[in-house]
Parts: sequence; structure tokens; C-alpha cells
Amino acid sequence: MDELIGFGRVNDFSTFVLRASLARRFGLFGEIPMWGGIKLHEFYPPLSTMLVQFLTMRGALLLYLVSTLVAWSYGRGPIFAVLYLASFFHVFHMLENGRFAEFLGYTLVVSAWFIDSGIFSGILFGLAAMSHPLGFFVGFALMALKMDLTPFLVAFPLCGWWYTIFLIQRKRLSYLMEERPDKFLGIYFASYLSVANLLLFLFAPLWLCAVVTIAIWLLPVSLRGNYSKPTISFPQIEARIRYFIKALRTPVYLSEIKEILPGLDDIEESPVMIKEHDYASSFNELVWASATYLMDRGVVVYNGLPSTEVPRENLELTLASNIPRFTIEDLK
Repeated sequence: MDELIGFGRVNDFSTFVLRASLARRFGLFGEIPMWGGIKLHEFYPPLSTMLVQFLTMRGALLLYLVSTLVAWSYGRGPIFAVLYLASFFHVFHMLENGRFAEFLGYTLVVSAWFIDSGIFSGILFGLAAMSHPLGFFVGFALMALKMDLTPFLVAFPLCGWWYTIFLIQRKRLSYLMEERPDKFLGIYFASYLSVANLLLFLFAPLWLCAVVTIAIWLLPVSLRGNYSKPTISFPQIEARIRYFIKALRTPVYLSEIKEILPGLDDIEESPVMIKEHDYASSFNELVWASATYLMDRGVVVYNGLPSTEVPRENLELTLASNIPRFTIEDLK
């Protein structure tokens, strides 16, 4: 119950903790009975789940930070490495949003780019693809620039099985169909900014990386929310820096979820549904954390996995049932 689920607040780390908990109980490739028998790995490449399953979220995050520091230090030097880790579009999306799988994929991709060996580049590229689909797309572009077929031939046995089966069964990642104002062509604006930040540090000179890093942190524009209405505010500069210092000092653990939602301990029946207001699809990190907490007590939360991973038709089946329902507000 001491799993890390966010910094300053519960964030997307909680969904990795949930997947890892499900993997321990049903197996990484096992069926999840409470969601119509879907397999845990079917809608998401399994590397990040496996790492958190065996290392815990804290261990996986530590591995990510160390490997990122080593990769960038090897490829572009320690100053680049420190600047990249401190850059706004890395820190914000990694620690504020908890985009662990995506960023792990980027680290594996840049490691593949920096290494001259086609075989090792292929291994790292394959692992990047098994962490997140964007790791595959960014890695594919960078490996193509190497003008060497070896990375592709080596990567295919590692990641080809997942993508090939996915295409043969003609399944689409649910998050590509999710309708949100902060997406374009199925990809979040946050991810475009993170990839742009990555490419900047790969190819730009040190002075430009330093200027951009400092300028973005001191930019009086708020990029919080869904990016549809950025606001200009000079006090935002000081608030942004203060927030991240505070967030880094206040990690949130799964055991604290009962303090955030004390009503969870009153839930004894199983299964249940936990919603954000009247919205049943579980985009809310508190729902994911609650699902893990209650699962350890033998209570099944039907919509405990994000609707971006569980097929919508499976969630709709639960909507028609008469299972007890609770909103986040009910549990506070």
C-alpha cells in the first residue's frame, strides 16, 4: 500500500500501479474477468506494466531517471542530460501528468539513436515500442535516419508480435478514438510538445537548449488544462516554480487514498462503480487509485481501468447493470 501514485496529487502513475496489481493477480497476459475477459496487454504494450509489477512504481521511476541521465550523458554530455531532465516539457509531463510509459519509450529511443551498433539499436528500439506506441513512431523515424535495416530486423521479434496481432485483429487503441479538445490526429498536444522538446535536445546546440529551457520556465503563459485556452499571467511564473518545488517534496502514496476519499472504507459490496460526477468512463486518476485500493480489500471496481484501455462496449455493459455506484464527491 506504499506505492507511489503521484507528486503533489494523484496522477497517471496510479494507472501503472493498477495495471501492475492486476498483472500480479491475473498474470501479465492473463484475462481480467471483471472487464469481460479482456487481456491486460491487449490494449497497451506491456513493458511499463512489467517494470512496475516487479520494481514498484518508485523503482521503475528511479530506473527511468537513472537511464535517462546515463543515455543523454553518453550521447550529448552531462550538461545536456541535466538540462533535458529539468526542461519544462519533460518535468511537467513526466511528474505532473505521470506519462511514465511514453517517456520511458523516448529514453529507449534516444539510447538506440546514440548507440552505433545496429543490433543494440534494434533491441532498444524494440523495447521502446513495447513501452508506448509513440516510442514506436518516434523510434521508427530516428532509425530510418540511420539508413540501416539492422535495427528494424532486430526490433521486429521484440515488438512485432504485439503490433502484428493488433493489426491482424483490426483493433484500434481506444485512446486514438477518445474525443478530447487537447488532441490532434489521435495524439495529445502534450505529446507533440514532448517530442518537439526531445528533438530539440537531440539536434540543437547547447546554447539553444539552455535558452529554450529557461525561457519556457519563465514564460508567463499557463499551459495547464486541455491547452484550448492558454492564459497569460506573470504571477504564473512564480507559481509554476513554487508548485514544482512543492510537488517534488510531497509524493503521494496509495495508502493515502483513504485520507483523500475516506468513504472508500465504507464500501463492502462487490462489484461497484466509481464515477466522476455522472461520468462513468474513468478518466479520473482517483478512480484508478481507488480500484487498486479496493481490489486489495476484495472489492472489484468495474470501471477501474481507464476507458482508453477497456473497450467502450465493455464499459457500456456495466452501465446497464444495477451495481452500486459512487461518485468521487460521495466518497470525500
